[in-house]
Amino acid sequence: MISKIALIIPAVSLMTAPLVADDKADIAELKKLLMQQAAELAEMKGRLAELEAEKASAPVAVSGEKRVVQTPAPVAAAPQVAADSGKSFTVKPRGRIEYDTVFYDEKDGGRDYRDGSGFRRARLGVQGKLPGNFEYQIEADFAGGDSVKLDDTYLRYRFSPKTAVTFGFHKVYHSLESATSDLDVTFMERHMVSNIFEAGAGGKMGISILSGGNNWSAQGGVFAGSPNSGDAAKDGWGINGRATWAPVLDEGKLLHLGIAAYYRDEDDNLLSLGDRPEIRHDSFKPFDSGTIAADTYTFGNAEFAAVMGPVSAQFEYSIMETSSSLGDGSYDGYSAQVSYFLTGESKPYSAHKGVFGKVKPNNPFQNGGWGAFELAVRYSRVDLADLGQGSYGDNLTLGINWYPTDAVRFMLNAVDFNAHGAVDESGRAYGMRAQVRW
Repeated sequence: MISKIALIIPAVSLMTAPLVADDKADIAELKKLLMQQAAELAEMKGRLAELEAEKASAPVAVSGEKRVVQTPAPVAAAPQVAADSGKSFTVKPRGRIEYDTVFYDEKDGGRDYRDGSGFRRARLGVQGKLPGNFEYQIEADFAGGDSVKLDDTYLRYRFSPKTAVTFGFHKVYHSLESATSDLDVTFMERHMVSNIFEAGAGGKMGISILSGGNNWSAQGGVFAGSPNSGDAAKDGWGINGRATWAPVLDEGKLLHLGIAAYYRDEDDNLLSLGDRPEIRHDSFKPFDSGTIAADTYTFGNAEFAAVMGPVSAQFEYSIMETSSSLGDGSYDGYSAQVSYFLTGESKPYSAHKGVFGKVKPNNPFQNGGWGAFELAVRYSRVDLADLGQGSYGDNLTLGINWYPTDAVRFMLNAVDFNAHGAVDESGRAYGMRAQVRW
């Protein structure tokens, strides 16, 4: 259309030229007009060429017999990981803030639990890629007031997208609950069974390898002590491993099975197991084994999870056996939970890692929606009474989660706790959390 107009304009000009040619005074004006029209014609041809080039370069999506021209996606402003990781160097900031307010209602026992507010976690760090298929992460937690604790800080070599070896301060997870990020677990705190038996599997210095496929994962490693312990006598060594399998894995459907185990030999031959109720602000641990003589100790865990649309369920059983010249001990516990998304979301899952992931609301705030709403209930029981000491008990937790976006979450939890042993402790705890991640 543009090219036809461009041809008509000079033709009309030529036809009208004789009408004014007799007037010598208008000849100069006519030449000026022709030169202006020639310049406009050149500009129109250039614009036409640009439009044709843009049309040719736009991607085309083919659907049946229809061809739809798509507008190229804009380039994101945030740091991006290059496609060729072997030649790239990237830096990406990461962090999280979790701010809690907690109230206690004591029923029985001599403890006056401390209400209050504070940062549960305040982590800052960076992660990225290095030339030669290497990756790195550096992260620290500033929630401890005057103390700063190192979190996952390591160097990783990636053989493939689903296989990597990691060196440094990190974890081989001992349960599904521990493997799922604290940003993504259903309740404000991981269940007490996972927390208590993390003794030989928390962040430590070591080397591990993780591999996975379309519906399985396997991780194993050898570890020394933790740089956060501040006591060389607590150092030792251990072997850790975990494997998962998802025989059912489809959109909104999941059946997850897993096992984990570790063996640990501490230098001081001592072990202490314990946890607070499944809300943390007061430091008192009503669930406590006391100090155990343990030359070595061995742990095992079985895990099960299922997702059916907006409903998810999870169950784990853990057992630990200790060995020493003063006697062998046995300690165990289990936890079961169910959650339901009122807004229809399904809990996301990563099969090659064997973990649950970040919830993405179907109708987030930024699109004019209200985000995602989740209801959940959990029951946990642990027995730490053996060798003439320790306690046993349970927790019942109710939770409500609101996800305005995939980066922000608000949580309400109510916990009924009961511990029995040398001293009985029971009560209720109520907690609220505001959480943001980047």
